[in-house]
Amino acid sequence: MKRLPPAKRNQLIGVILATAGLICLVYFLLIKPQQDANADLGRRIGEETRKFNNYKNTISQLKASTNALCELAQQLDQAEADVANGDLYAWTYDTIRRFKAGYRVEIPTPGQPSQGDCELISNFPYKQIRFSLNGTAY
Repeated sequence: MKRLPPAKRNQLIGVILATAGLICLVYFLLIKPQQDANADLGRRIGEETRKFNNYKNTISQLKASTNALCELAQQLDQAEADVANGDLYAWTYDTIRRFKAGYRVEIPTPGQPSQGDCELISNFPYKQIRFSLNGTAY
């Protein structure tokens, strides 16, 4: 640079500054926005991949959930098999008759059943029946 004439040296410095300015301009106007867009796209792909994996896990657990639901429905059906329905007196009499068949119990006639809200558990969705029994057993 010391051997260059001052005009050529000034031109070289101008070209170097112009080139540096153009490189900065290209970086800030073209490259940086594209890098930001790529980073945003990477974040969105990560989020969508996590959602997709959650959906896959949910679908894979569908069969297990369905089996558990079927088991619970069967348990509920078995529990509701003993629930009084229809004519309460006929149901009470039939239930006592089936009970007496397995044991040595004499119950001549059950009392008249009455239906009401469940007193043991508040806000219970089922009703309860009450009746009196007199009998002998040995």
